[in-house]
Amino acid sequence: MNGQADVLVARSTAAGWSAPVDVGGDLSRADQFQPSLAVARDEVHVLFLDRRLDPSGTFADEWLASSSDGGTTWTRRRPSHDSWDPAI
Repeated sequence: MNGQADVLVARSTAAGWSAPVDVGGDLSRADQFQPSLAVARDEVHVLFLDRRLDPSGTFADEWLASSSDGGTTWTRRRPSHDSWDPAI
């Protein structure tokens, strides 16, 4: 989206697939990459790397997007303390 890599999640139901949702949120205007997904009933958690805090696009942070309603709404938090360069 917007020329950046984004982490999207779609949900499968008996009626078919939902539209993809950007779990990084509207605040992210930077690359999101290397997602990991964990699902248990209606709990969905997506851990991913995101460059949103570095305008130069070099450093990344871990971000966790969580949903307790099967992916309808999402909350986000940054579990990493320091940004780091994934190229190193």
